[in-house]
Amino acid sequence: ALDDSIHVFNRLALQQKDPRKPLSGKAIKSAMVHIAPILVTTTIILAAGLAATQASTMPMVRLFGVLCVITFVLALLCDLFVLPALVAWFSSRKQVKQAP
Repeated sequence: ALDDSIHVFNRLALQQKDPRKPLSGKAIKSAMVHIAPILVTTTIILAAGLAATQASTMPMVRLFGVLCVITFVLALLCDLFVLPALVAWFSSRKQVKQAP
């Protein structure tokens, strides 16, 4: 989750024209359009690798694999939906504070 968030923030920084101004919705949307396929692909690859743990005869190893895959999927959903919303919200708060 942290690695995906770093990629999102890096892309947002590249999309931002003026670092002193808050991010626009267009910049956030453009960043997510560019980075979403990468995040989905890496999540699928990692989940497929951990799916091999399901062939184990030890229940704890199988449980570990399932929990890791669930964690990856939840992290992906948060990076695709929650993180852009939080960035937009904090960016709009920055704009309100700079208005006067």
